[in-house]
Amino acid sequence: MDKHKKMWITTSLVLKMNENRMLNSELHSPENCCFFGIAVTLLSELRSLEFGIALTEKAAQNLYYKTIQCLIKSILKVIKKFFFIKKENVDKKFALKKKKMNCEEAKEKINIRTVLESFNLFPVKENRKTAFYFALDREEKIPSFSVDFVKNKAFDFGTGKSYDVISIVQQMNRCSVSEALKYLEKFDFSVQNNTQIEEAVQIKNYQIIKVNEIQHPALIQYLKSRKVCEQKDLVKEIEYMLNGKKYFGIGFFNNSGGVEIRSKYSKICLGKKDFTLKKNNLNTSNDIVVFEGFFDYLTFINLESAESSISDCLILNSTAMLFKVEESLKEYDRISLFLDNDPNGNATKETIQKKYKNVEDCSLVYKDFIDLNEWFCMNTTENKF
Repeated sequence: MDKHKKMWITTSLVLKMNENRMLNSELHSPENCCFFGIAVTLLSELRSLEFGIALTEKAAQNLYYKTIQCLIKSILKVIKKFFFIKKENVDKKFALKKKKMNCEEAKEKINIRTVLESFNLFPVKENRKTAFYFALDREEKIPSFSVDFVKNKAFDFGTGKSYDVISIVQQMNRCSVSEALKYLEKFDFSVQNNTQIEEAVQIKNYQIIKVNEIQHPALIQYLKSRKVCEQKDLVKEIEYMLNGKKYFGIGFFNNSGGVEIRSKYSKICLGKKDFTLKKNNLNTSNDIVVFEGFFDYLTFINLESAESSISDCLILNSTAMLFKVEESLKEYDRISLFLDNDPNGNATKETIQKKYKNVEDCSLVYKDFIDLNEWFCMNTTENKF
């Protein structure tokens, strides 16, 4: 085919495009993509076509070259637009994935101890792999915020909440996840040795070696300091191994076989965390007395007026265990509360008072003290029920 025929077919295509206003429509529409494909196909098949010439050679030649430039630019725009959209979609997906990965990396690689130290929080008690801190959201005398340096996680025994580095920042700064991530950007990734972590997880955390009656002088002295030595038959002396070292403490078993360990230096739970329910076969009045910790329970039993008590006793061992006994509490006609005078204890009192009838808040007796045991230790000889 000669150049005149080639000019004619190209000119016809452009006239058709203008006629359908293709050049002014969205370049990445399916119609335009299809039309440009046809144009390219027709141009490649010019040799098999035969057309007449309707323009002078010079006019057709000028229009031909302009048309070719227009076609090339239009096709390039379509290609560019098409790949830009694809790239934009990929970038969005990648950004979402990257955000998720940032969260996971922060949780796994930013050292939880470093984050706590950035808020001037330091352990009260610690060993090589775990530590106890004071709670993030309240004042307390005995630390209940347990940190596992191996798992890079924490657990608040007072509220039952689990924490990682992101949620710690959220709690302290009262901020969103994205704001917490921005705060954590200033920390270097403290990459942990995965082999060491796996080995640590595989090792059994504890082993109870022996369960005895309370005999050790240090434990007897600790019970005396808490003014409950008379009730030592209600607790046990527990010898246990933790992280390869032997320890001993005062043990109080819960309903799941776990044991609360207390001593001058320790406040931990071995095994599953749960409440302890002490049933009284003489409980004809269908009453229950609720405590937060077992030292308050021992104190209650130690009081003269409690000698004649025939109520069931519920020791939560943590207010986080309340959800486990919500149905059981419905069975009682009267509920007496001996919970702590702190924000967490007050919140638990309000929850119980709203949910059940005939609830008595006995914390008014020790309103100037954190709990029943502290009040009793300070007023042993003066105050009795």
